[in-house]
Amino acid sequence: DIEDLEGVISAAVDLVSKGERIEKLTGNITVNELRYKEAGSAPVRIRRARVELSPEATRVQELDVQVGQSDLQVNGVVSPLTVILVGDGPVTASAWLKSRHLRVEDFLAPEDGATAADAEPFLFPDDLDANFALDVAKLTYGDLVLDNFKGKGRLKNRKLALDGVRADALGGSMKLDGDIVTPPKGPPTFDITYGVDRARFSEAFEALHTMQVYVPIARYLDGRFSADFRASGILDESLAPRLESIDASGLAAALQSKLTSDFAPLAALNQAIPTIPKPLDIEGVRARFEIEDGTLKLRPTTVQARGI
Repeated sequence: DIEDLEGVISAAVDLVSKGERIEKLTGNITVNELRYKEAGSAPVRIRRARVELSPEATRVQELDVQVGQSDLQVNGVVSPLTVILVGDGPVTASAWLKSRHLRVEDFLAPEDGATAADAEPFLFPDDLDANFALDVAKLTYGDLVLDNFKGKGRLKNRKLALDGVRADALGGSMKLDGDIVTPPKGPPTFDITYGVDRARFSEAFEALHTMQVYVPIARYLDGRFSADFRASGILDESLAPRLESIDASGLAAALQSKLTSDFAPLAALNQAIPTIPKPLDIEGVRARFEIEDGTLKLRPTTVQARGI
């Protein structure tokens, strides 16, 4: 199913073995302007790559690759080439990944013309134990844009553990820690703790489908909010949350915010009780919430308005 393959690969390898025992493995591999296209996948372009081989490790000195619209620069250390080729044991890796723009769909979604039903279930490899650090100037996933995305992760036994992930998002900032698991049987799952600081209601409503479903009143909120919560649930084939599966709980606080007069219940309340203003100032409101069985439950909270 390869539609395109061109470029230059240069290799100089010295290998001496007796049976399964490797007595010598040294050399290097370089790649220049390699283009690769497999049917149903994003095109891959390796601008440059330099790899050094030894009996102890495979050292990726440079890897500059473009996958669809995403660019990625990688360096690090991987298991010896013999382990990778023979496949008789787990592959270990330690890598540093940097990108100017990382588009999640380039690694998950089927190519244009294919449907989600045509896509194979996404699985992390089960024979890879990798530690990595991320430094991404801009990460996009649908309408969600994360700037200065940085953090650490470990991929082992088909589980991705994220630690200390931080980014600028939704007009504020965010932090995230947690796990994504892709078992060979059954759907992928997630369990994360998530924090948002001084995000804009308007940007969150436009970018997050979960916000549109669970907090539709955000359409009428003008201002910023902060929130801390924990969430778990099931992911679909594109690693998007299945809304009906989400369980979550946390605390949200409105900052410098107003409920606008476009919100019809507020307009009706003002008509009945004119002392309740529209728009309604909700700065400082703190509310605890839960999501269970696809339903958002907001605990009672108090709003002060003109002494009421």
